[in-house]
Amino acid sequence: MRTRLIRLPVLALVLATLACSLGGGPKPTPPGVRSPTPAPASQTPSKPIPPTELSATPVAATATAPTPPTELSATPSGATATAPAPPTEPSATPISATATALTPQAVNLSNTGHAETPILGLDGQGTLHLLWFDTSVRDTGDYFHRQQAASGDWSKAERLTIGFDQVFGEMSLIRDQGGHICAIFTAATNSSDPGTNGLYQRCQAGATWSPAVRLAITKQTSLSLRGYSPARGANGTVHAAYISGVGTIYFDDTQLSTDSTSAGPSLAIDKAGGYHVAWVSLGTGSATATVQYRFSSDQGKTWQAAQTLSTDKNAPSGGVTRLVADDVGNVHLLWDVGAGSITYRRWTPTGGWGAPAALAGNQGGPNPALAVDAQGLARVVWGRFNGLPYVVQAVDGSWSAPRVLSHRKSDEPQIVIDSAGASHLAWLTNKDVYYLVAP
Repeated sequence: MRTRLIRLPVLALVLATLACSLGGGPKPTPPGVRSPTPAPASQTPSKPIPPTELSATPVAATATAPTPPTELSATPSGATATAPAPPTEPSATPISATATALTPQAVNLSNTGHAETPILGLDGQGTLHLLWFDTSVRDTGDYFHRQQAASGDWSKAERLTIGFDQVFGEMSLIRDQGGHICAIFTAATNSSDPGTNGLYQRCQAGATWSPAVRLAITKQTSLSLRGYSPARGANGTVHAAYISGVGTIYFDDTQLSTDSTSAGPSLAIDKAGGYHVAWVSLGTGSATATVQYRFSSDQGKTWQAAQTLSTDKNAPSGGVTRLVADDVGNVHLLWDVGAGSITYRRWTPTGGWGAPAALAGNQGGPNPALAVDAQGLARVVWGRFNGLPYVVQAVDGSWSAPRVLSHRKSDEPQIVIDSAGASHLAWLTNKDVYYLVAP
């Protein structure tokens, strides 16, 4: 038996359509117009987890934990990072008309409002470590540490300088011969005894840190020693370039500069065991500042004569140099020229120092930081009042235009590159340490 198909009259269909429209049915979206997506409901931010101590030893009796300041990020310690709302920018001027803006998410990792001088490092297993100076627990300050798990979560903050009377705010992260991360910092266990002042080391093994050990870098114990740049030799010994007195550059106990107006020393040990030290000679009176460099082929026993690496056109404006040795055998050098420019040079074992390259055009800023990938190609980031500029070196040696990784004010930025080629960056905004990763 066939089923009969009942057809409605055309008039009935028209009446039914009109009734649906008058009854408040959904209106069709005009072509080319997207329906708005409802904004997610806001969440009440939670307070960050307070730092945990590595030792039960109390801090000075007068030290009290301050009331947590208003935070730039509601992300608690160890939680999955979400991007905090960008602060009001001091200027709408873009970093570069040709710059490509990236928008990776940034997360506040200190949450104290008292942070300074972030340092990033990777251990031999590829774990990312963050160290920073912080005065939230006591006015004299401490070094705090966090590390990132394979899941991307961050550990709770740990205070590494319990038991020290004085902490001076200079620190580095370098590996030991086993690939463990080591915190190198300047401090004094007894502020009234200059003999306890110096460079100390703590190394991580597993989830614990070794006791602090004072390094025998130099026989000098004056409080005027500062600006340490450490590196580990092939036999595991830590060496350092540093400033003594008014401004004399030393390597361990060997004086390298002939004047007393130098600053910003940097030490690197290349793959073949050559020792490189660069610094800024500020000069006196109207003299132009210069970048000076010395090289040792016998582990610092003897040094070649000083060489000037800058010219009047790229004379340093600040007292900072950055030296980084790569896995290919080369050494990379960076310094701030001022007037919005940054200069880069590369040393190779066969050709020595190559020609200088000007980075950033007129979009530069202070405190440039440098990292090198596994292929020996450099990446540079620097601070700026309205963003975080970032440039990348190509295989042919040329450099990209600046890209904006964050639109926050950025101070004292740091950069490291992991084995997969991703750039990890940390910087200061409003006395807090922010972090992001750029593929």
